[in-house]
Amino acid sequence: MNKYLIDTNAFWEILCEIAGIPAKGKRFDIEEIKRGDCYISEITKVEIMSVMGKYARGEQAQWQLCNRVIKEDGTRCTTRYFNPERKRWKNKQTAAMRKLVKDILEGNSQVFRIKVLPVTEDVIREAERFINYAFKYKFASLDAVIAGTACCYDKQNFQVVTHDASLRNALKDDGIHIVGELETVKG
Repeated sequence: MNKYLIDTNAFWEILCEIAGIPAKGKRFDIEEIKRGDCYISEITKVEIMSVMGKYARGEQAQWQLCNRVIKEDGTRCTTRYFNPERKRWKNKQTAAMRKLVKDILEGNSQVFRIKVLPVTEDVIREAERFINYAFKYKFASLDAVIAGTACCYDKQNFQVVTHDASLRNALKDDGIHIVGELETVKG
């Protein structure tokens, strides 16, 4: 049986699929992953609440200024772009998603089983080693903890499930197995 360490962005995709919430684009064979032994780091357990909060609070539509440097002389872009509104979830939807997450994390879900792996001193040491890939690839420090978790618990057998392209490249360089994304991603 395959063993999967699921990063926060992929866990969110799985949760949305289970809850019937449209996601940006299905990137993994979720049914295949659900048939395996699934794990998350304690980091993902915390991060998933933050992601859910983003949807629960919604976001106002707004225009933003690009402001990137576009010329060698330091000239900045003055193009504006529009971020569309993301409607705030209704309290009932937020409560249902929180219950789904709670049931999964506590092992009470019949739909999806997952085990939470603790962040130990060894995981932190591996994360400190892995973060050196940040000089070559752009990924967040908590992603290094996900990689450290994979290294400490079962580097040879875990397949990490993540959308983060930079993290995927760093994981490959470190010899950590990753799950391939589906060919037809639309979003």
